[in-house]
Amino acid sequence: NFPLREAQAEGYFSKIDYVSVIDFDDMDRAVAKQSVEKLRADLAAGHDHVLMVRVSSIPRTLEVLPIYEELAADLQPVRMYSGMGKRAQKKGKEALLARTSRIVVCVNMLGEGYDLPALKVAAVHDPQKSLGVTLQFIGRFARTSSKGAFGTASLFVARKEVELDPRLRELHSEDPDWNLILRNLTEAAVEEQQIISDFEAGFSDLPEDITLQSLLPKMSTVVYRTQSSSWEPQAIVDHFGEDNLFTLPIGVNAQAGVAWCVLERREPVRWGDVKTITEVTYELYVLYFDSARQLLYINHSANEGVFEDLAKAVAGPGVKRFTGSTVYRVMADIQRLVPTTVGVVDAHSQFRRFSMHVGSDVTASFSESEAGTKSQTNISGGGYRGGEHVSISASLKGRIWSHAAATSLKTWCDWCDGIGTKLLDDTISIEHIIGQFILPQTMDERPNGVLLAVEWPWIVHTIRDEYLKVRHGTGVTPLVDVDIEPDTSTDSGPFGFTFSTKEWAVRYQADFVDQHLVYTCLDGSDLQVVTSRSSTPLKTWLSEHGLTFIMDGDRLIEGDLLYEAFRQRDPFQRDKLEAQDWSGVDLQVESQTEARLTNSVQYTAIQLVKSEGEWDVILDDDGPGEIADVVALRLHENVLTVRLVHCKYSGAATPGARIADLYEVCGQAQKSIIWRKSDMGPFFRALADRAQKRRDRTQVSPFEVGDLRALYNLSDRAKVATRTMEFVIVQPGLSAASASTQQLELLASTESYLRSTVNGTLRVWCSK
Repeated sequence: NFPLREAQAEGYFSKIDYVSVIDFDDMDRAVAKQSVEKLRADLAAGHDHVLMVRVSSIPRTLEVLPIYEELAADLQPVRMYSGMGKRAQKKGKEALLARTSRIVVCVNMLGEGYDLPALKVAAVHDPQKSLGVTLQFIGRFARTSSKGAFGTASLFVARKEVELDPRLRELHSEDPDWNLILRNLTEAAVEEQQIISDFEAGFSDLPEDITLQSLLPKMSTVVYRTQSSSWEPQAIVDHFGEDNLFTLPIGVNAQAGVAWCVLERREPVRWGDVKTITEVTYELYVLYFDSARQLLYINHSANEGVFEDLAKAVAGPGVKRFTGSTVYRVMADIQRLVPTTVGVVDAHSQFRRFSMHVGSDVTASFSESEAGTKSQTNISGGGYRGGEHVSISASLKGRIWSHAAATSLKTWCDWCDGIGTKLLDDTISIEHIIGQFILPQTMDERPNGVLLAVEWPWIVHTIRDEYLKVRHGTGVTPLVDVDIEPDTSTDSGPFGFTFSTKEWAVRYQADFVDQHLVYTCLDGSDLQVVTSRSSTPLKTWLSEHGLTFIMDGDRLIEGDLLYEAFRQRDPFQRDKLEAQDWSGVDLQVESQTEARLTNSVQYTAIQLVKSEGEWDVILDDDGPGEIADVVALRLHENVLTVRLVHCKYSGAATPGARIADLYEVCGQAQKSIIWRKSDMGPFFRALADRAQKRRDRTQVSPFEVGDLRALYNLSDRAKVATRTMEFVIVQPGLSAASASTQQLELLASTESYLRSTVNGTLRVWCSK
């Protein structure tokens, strides 16, 4: 009942400096060190401050207290919790009140109503899942008082994962007034944040009820061409009427050409004739006017409507919406474009005027025999643009959308700029775009060809280890740590592959029955997929979620459908093969292991990577579930270079032209594109988790260059950096001089796949 805004305005609340602490080696020590340093700085500045340390359990107080006793013995840390004796509680409280102790370690938080204005520094070693809950007790830290020398409150929170703290956005959504209280001082990349901050600062008027930072518009728009380089955003108020606007004033950034508002609608309930209640809905409108190109973009939270009257109100009666096949220009420059949904109108059929085609049925929408009678009313598809996987949809009425949500209004405006560029490009051929679709094909039997790689569905990499595991016998292993090794020895019959860890291996196969893949366990009893609530046979789980099969010839099977790129390509150029010096290397020893075997292929590959410039991180990631045998990362001039090095031992003691030497390593390279996502959080999180587990297991650091802190810092800065992917295939069994046509064609297919999907480059390190 007493808003934070009023509390701050009336001087009851100061600002809170929020810092999320990053450290994998010793998180407790890092939090303690930073919070003690802040406390000492406050005391030196004349502030009468006390530090409160928050942990989640009594045993944790025994772990954390010695750290504070070591770092700040002179400040006499004490611990307090509800279960301790009354005498000890009283003694600790008296020490705090007398300031003989300035650090208190407690479980959860001090009791409700406890008042100690000097509490101005908080060290949260075990944060709550909800930042709002954690900050409930911060009122005692942020409260101002005229009875003491108190300064700004500080909050140090242990950051447990390799990603920016998403709870800050959640906090702002719970109460937008935290925007006035909380100042985030976490070390992170600031360039994009500064751009967004400047963009947000450009709004001269903003409503009080909703913060700009909490808006997450869908990537959706209709686009109008206007006849003027100016517009009237305040006309939005007259168009909707003040009584219908939930947000007044409306948000306007005149320089950026952006305006937004929230509309409140009250309508009778749909489920009955009830006069006593109404159905209340809130709709977000975002408008962006590009004055240079005279384009107006309109976004609506329901992703429907074309809003012609609104466009005329703000930009004049001469506006004209982009409609018809022109809107399909937005699909230009997307590589490996696969249509997922196509709406078709039939000019002949009176009984099936409109039909929707999904999956393999999409092919029917592009049938040449019916091209004269059918037209695509809307097309949805997915593919790769500039190394990013994107989805895009467009309808003849002019609506353009993606399944993604913008992370800010600035992000949505940038997306609109890309849409407008293609709509205005008259050189784009609609026929060429549709002709480049990769159409899914159903199959009655397994297509001939070599299986290069098998990968888990992406869902496996987006959830935490503890939620999805595989049980083999009495042991369980996180699903993401289970490797899938393809059987490359045959080009016909059922697909064969092996699920394996360092402790066990179980063979499976998959074949088509009635146009569906059926999975079978070949070794004893079926593995079990274990979640927190259930256990499911792996073959049953695979039937529901499927695997992705990567085949030679630039072919991919996902679900029960085959996707094949129909394009001619030249063989990999022989002069691009990079012959390396393998003196002293046993070509049939692949991994360097924890012993750092100098005669291994992987050890030599790492030395070659080190010799090619400075790297921030080089990580030995060899093992089941690996991203690559070697991962190298470098950030220079805001460009993040990710080099994934895939090593394979030779099939013989001397180099030659054996195609089998390349099948698996080419598959590994193609499989690893899954880590090039627009959000690279799972990539960095997987690297960090694997590195931590490996060090705990072997007591040997997998880092060849850098450490976990360097990896963590890169993960922050990567969010605003341009990314480039480099793939290196290392196979000393391949002879550059005698490489066969079949080998070069396989390398060419791999190169094409890497380039078209993630805009990656391919290098091949081999023998002379």
